[in-house]
Amino acid sequence: LSSRNQYLTEKEREIAPVLYQSLQQAQKLLLSGDDIETITQSTTQRLAQSGFEVDYFNVADAKTLGQVLENSEKVVILVAAKLGQTRLIDNVSFSLNR
Repeated sequence: LSSRNQYLTEKEREIAPVLYQSLQQAQKLLLSGDDIETITQSTTQRLAQSGFEVDYFNVADAKTLGQVLENSEKVVILVAAKLGQTRLIDNVSFSLNR
């Protein structure tokens, strides 16, 4: 449990897991071949609908933090979003099985 969770209300603590669940869903979509732009838009929308104010959502090459390229071996999905007064950050990294 993150130390930032102490700043969340009880209701916000119920919503907070959506942040990581969204990362996991985005990972599945990327691995199934969905477009990064589409994933970014849908995930950002899902988070906003859940009550988050998204600062950023980014899919990047894990080695360079630049754009994912054909030769990218590992990817990281990064997110920062406010829930109430608390800014939450999370990420997930994984290998692209090409």
